[in-house]
Amino acid sequence: MATLLAALALLAMATWRARTVAREAAQDSTWMAHTLRVLGGIDRVMLAVTEVESFRRGYVLTKDTAYVQSGAAAEQRVQSGLADLGSLVADNSAQRQNLRDLEQAIAARLDVVRDSLRLYAQDPRNEAAQARLTRDGSAAMARVRALGASMRAIEERLLTDRAARARYSQTRSTSALALTIAIAATMLTMLLAFAWRANTRRAQSEAEVRTLNRALEARLTELDRSNRDLEQFAYVASHDLQQPVRMVASFVELLEEEQRGKLGPEGENYIRLASLNARRIQDLIQGLLTYARAGSGNNESAPVDANRSFDLAVESLKAKAVETGAEISAGSLPMVLAEEGQLSQVFENLIENAMKYRRELSPRIRIEAARDGDCWHFTVADNGLGIEARYFDRIFAIFQRLHAQSEVSGTGIGLAICKKIVERYGGALWVESELGRGSTFHFTLPALKEDVS
Repeated sequence: MATLLAALALLAMATWRARTVAREAAQDSTWMAHTLRVLGGIDRVMLAVTEVESFRRGYVLTKDTAYVQSGAAAEQRVQSGLADLGSLVADNSAQRQNLRDLEQAIAARLDVVRDSLRLYAQDPRNEAAQARLTRDGSAAMARVRALGASMRAIEERLLTDRAARARYSQTRSTSALALTIAIAATMLTMLLAFAWRANTRRAQSEAEVRTLNRALEARLTELDRSNRDLEQFAYVASHDLQQPVRMVASFVELLEEEQRGKLGPEGENYIRLASLNARRIQDLIQGLLTYARAGSGNNESAPVDANRSFDLAVESLKAKAVETGAEISAGSLPMVLAEEGQLSQVFENLIENAMKYRRELSPRIRIEAARDGDCWHFTVADNGLGIEARYFDRIFAIFQRLHAQSEVSGTGIGLAICKKIVERYGGALWVESELGRGSTFHFTLPALKEDVS
């Protein structure tokens, strides 16, 4: 009994550690993506400034006023890019100061361009003045390039540091996951061994338990080797553990049925614990496998009819909808760039959550889509329990639950899977909600290229 309690305590500690490390790894990946967005913003601003100068030269050489209009549009892109960059570097005081210096340098450069165009329009033969403006413009442009390069160098250093930290966090996350699965499997083996000792009269059951123990040991050895491959570990571990755990669960259920009333209260309690833990591990493994599959493949997308993916999700949840009296409807949904099965998985998880976290009212779930630039913006609205604002970010992390297992069943992986799928195709997932008034989940997916053009 003491050994069992020690194993339970160790499992709880390992599970907490795995969740903590997984959250750290996700946060590190988020910061890497943020740094890449800052680098992209810097490049877009510098490109737009260069375009302004190119259009000015085009006008001087050809006298075509279309270049003037293109230059004005490029100036607007410069201002828009600077505004976007300002929001991206708001967390970095050094970069905020660099951005202010860059804005001043760009403003000076644009003033020279406007003066040059104005002078050329009024007196195109004033070569001395044009030469002076050209020198001023070159100096201003050199200042712009130097500041842009300085900002880029800072972000590249940050990217290098954050990439190293992300790799380290991934290694820790994989090791913690391996330890958690190993401890869970070991604890399950201990429970099964106790049940077997309580029923020594059944020689056949004893043989099956020994066989299952050997199978579990073989799986643990295989998991040890697969730990060398960090990117594939979760998928391999989850896939390979499914069958033995399913066998364990079936055997425990058989013991529970055949030995009911024969083992005494203590023996029956241990069998019940084994059965509950076996089913729980099955759910966790299946969730981890689905989560791993959500990031597998070559990330290639194809045109997908969101209406069909929605229909597949509703068909899969038909029994649950009848049980809860749910009303599920959708507007006309578009073609998007994704993968049909994974988009259906997103719809299914969001709809199932809406039915699971419901009030006493029958669930009403509505899916809509609207165009938003180069993307389609989807909404999944319900009239359920709602979520407090302080949990808006937490619910998308793996293994995060707001309700106890005894209150609402689940693994805490569903929304993490949705987030991983949506972000895989370049989209975003977020929630708006008010406690007691339902929730609206939003996600974006890229539109077809021909639609964008």
